[in-house]
Amino acid sequence: MTIKTKHGTINFPAFFPDATHGYIKGLSSKDIESTGVSGVVVNTYHALVDDTVEVIQKCGGINKFMGISLPTITDSGGFQAMSLIRRNPKNGSITSEGIRFKIEEKEEKH
Repeated sequence: MTIKTKHGTINFPAFFPDATHGYIKGLSSKDIESTGVSGVVVNTYHALVDDTVEVIQKCGGINKFMGISLPTITDSGGFQAMSLIRRNPKNGSITSEGIRFKIEEKEEKH
């Protein structure tokens, strides 16, 4: 099975390494592409929390932000609820009724 995308064709089964914050630690964009991976996975929730959405938009999208031409898929952040809330309880809460996220407004510096 294959899927054709704007940034390339994905042949399944496919391996997509985790570029949660829009990068893979220790690898340049050129290195990522040279490995022959099918694409990368980034995380929408981390982009919101890390306040990089506007930067990504100004760059022209996640592929230009990362400097790659590979297919990119996004994860909405369900798993990250555990890591982000555990790292900083101000990000939300986890109860038997569900998960509640909280993104604090950042003060603008003038």
